[in-house]
Amino acid sequence: MLSLYYVLLFVNLYLFAHQDEFTGLDVACYRQLAETFSDDGRSFHDADNVFQSIPSELRQYFLYRPKGRLTRDLIFELKDSSGSTDPFFLPMLSLGAAVFPDIDLFVPICGTLWFASLLAFGLCRGGKRGLLISVCCFFATFWPMWFLRGFHTDAVGAILVGVALLAALTPQLMEGRLNSFVVGFILGCSVGYHFTMVVPAGIVAVYLLLTKGWTFRHLLLLILGGALGLIPMLYQLIFICAPYGNVLSISSFVNLFANVREIRFLSMALLFAIIVFIGFAAIILNHKVQFWVHDFIDKHAAKINPLLIVIAMLIWIAYAFVAGSITNGFLTIQSGLLYVLPLIIFAGILLSISRGEGSVVNSALALLLTLMAALFIYLKGVEVHVGLWSQRRFFPVVVMFMPLLILALCSFKATGRERFLPIGLFLISFVPIVRWPSAYFGVFDASRNEARGELSLVSVVDDFIDKYNDNGKAIFIFDYFPHSVPFQHKLNRCVLGVGEHAQWDYPKIVRWAFNASKTNKSNAFFFSSYGVPKLEDGVALEPCGLVSDRFKKYTTKGVFPVARNEAKELIEIVGFELTHPTRSSIQVIDFDFLYPFGLRQPWGKTTRHGTWSRQGSGIVGPIPEKGGKVLLTISAMWFAPVSDGSWQEQNLIIESPFGEKKVIKISADEKFGVYSCEMERQADDGFGDSLTGVYRFYVDKPYNPLEYGIKGFDNDLGVIFKRVSIKNVE
Repeated sequence: MLSLYYVLLFVNLYLFAHQDEFTGLDVACYRQLAETFSDDGRSFHDADNVFQSIPSELRQYFLYRPKGRLTRDLIFELKDSSGSTDPFFLPMLSLGAAVFPDIDLFVPICGTLWFASLLAFGLCRGGKRGLLISVCCFFATFWPMWFLRGFHTDAVGAILVGVALLAALTPQLMEGRLNSFVVGFILGCSVGYHFTMVVPAGIVAVYLLLTKGWTFRHLLLLILGGALGLIPMLYQLIFICAPYGNVLSISSFVNLFANVREIRFLSMALLFAIIVFIGFAAIILNHKVQFWVHDFIDKHAAKINPLLIVIAMLIWIAYAFVAGSITNGFLTIQSGLLYVLPLIIFAGILLSISRGEGSVVNSALALLLTLMAALFIYLKGVEVHVGLWSQRRFFPVVVMFMPLLILALCSFKATGRERFLPIGLFLISFVPIVRWPSAYFGVFDASRNEARGELSLVSVVDDFIDKYNDNGKAIFIFDYFPHSVPFQHKLNRCVLGVGEHAQWDYPKIVRWAFNASKTNKSNAFFFSSYGVPKLEDGVALEPCGLVSDRFKKYTTKGVFPVARNEAKELIEIVGFELTHPTRSSIQVIDFDFLYPFGLRQPWGKTTRHGTWSRQGSGIVGPIPEKGGKVLLTISAMWFAPVSDGSWQEQNLIIESPFGEKKVIKISADEKFGVYSCEMERQADDGFGDSLTGVYRFYVDKPYNPLEYGIKGFDNDLGVIFKRVSIKNVE
């Protein structure tokens, strides 16, 4: 039975492992860092020669954000002007995954081992019934199945603490002194994966101090093991990177404490944990006090247990009224606990009425875990909600409460009709997996093409870059930054992503890439994830291939229901080579969204119809030869702000770069009309030989929505553009 569950889970974790590539979230970056260590052999501090090759005045355009911690790829942090780098995140998870033949197997294998430990714990505590209880507890919530299939540092750190807690709750395992050292080491290592693990690790340590039979040697070995387990984290902070600043520096920590509320809350929780730890350590060192405490607990267990449970409930009620962030965090997770809540309540009742050995200690553990849960729900509440990814904050809470849940349910001795109560709870626990299987078996942002024997989008683009790389002389630019992340980490090729803050600086970016490619006697390529641009000033974009792939996307406002979002599943990346424009070059702009390529400010807001023009809105287009003509075709609309008939049309004025002006009358209508006009260039205009220029758009009477009670728009709106094409007339 145990082997069957083990095999089934492993197969599921392997077949449905998340392969985050394009999200731009932390989980995708950890995966790319692992791939960098595994395939490229890049060290922690290699100089970023690609970034150094960019002119200093343009470097800011290729940064993820121009302020704060600087990075161009979300994988490595740029430390100084010399181009030296540090990993952008603590690399412990990525290094662990890099040693595996398949990096995506590391977290699933860790999760599978924890699941096996959970099953063994249930079997030890309740036999076959305990085994079934463990399985039910595991599947009652989606958190384990989802987060143990991706690069989540919180998940790996949490299951390490979870394994230590399972060992602590099994007295047979903690009798040997060596085991105390091992548990301490595991707890210390967990902090190296994520700083927040210091809180649950401290709770496990306190629980061990509360356990009977502990001596000073046990305590010493626990502390020694924990100290050795912390060495990887300290090594990372001192010699590799410090993503949150130098937390080992008192001044830096004080600054973090003053400015970052998450750090402030975590620090106060840690201080509380230290005080509790020292208090109980003092009990351990004094045998008389230890004897008195244990004797008091044994005599008054029946009274202490309910009291601790009541205190835990009062804590939650207090948090709900005084801590808005905790309330917000809880509202995003409550749907995921809906069907496991009966299990939790039932287990809490069992803990409160239990009088067996260790019952009070277990109730105290539940109280400490309640305090911990408040911390992690607080972190969940203050963080910007990004679908299921944000739910990782609650995963440590699930891992820590699950053994207590199993322990309480295994202790239930049912007789008569009461024996059907656990059966009902078991059935309830499987409702979520039946009703919302996507939350358990769905794959987040992972291409399935390779599983069908086809090349994935990443593979196709990667092969294209390698083919035209030309020993690092070619330039490859992505207009959507997250889509550049899987390709930027190699230092032998110039792959860059344009940050959102720099999208209106495309003329400078494209012009530099085009000129640099000519200087290097190589090529420059532009990858677009938005539309199909044709022209920039002085540069034409020649299509060289469309790459598309289907990625499964799941959206949710909280936990349940999880819905597959088919509208966002298709990702298309269009490749273009930067070339010289010709007289036959055509400009085509679609205004379903405001894509800045080929446009010049100012432009108004994009609505469900299209994009508003403003006074002087510009579009880059081809210029005819002297005496020639250019044809503009415009799909546009305009609606009257008043119904009295006093304003029924708008005059759209087009100003060409060579001095020609044309006026198009656009009547008020609810539908888009198609308008065309030819603009003729004079033979003696003296404009020069430029092949591209900027066409400007004006109206004779700008529309100010605020005058009609509509807020949130510019005060010089023209007409709504849907599509514009500009081409020379042969």
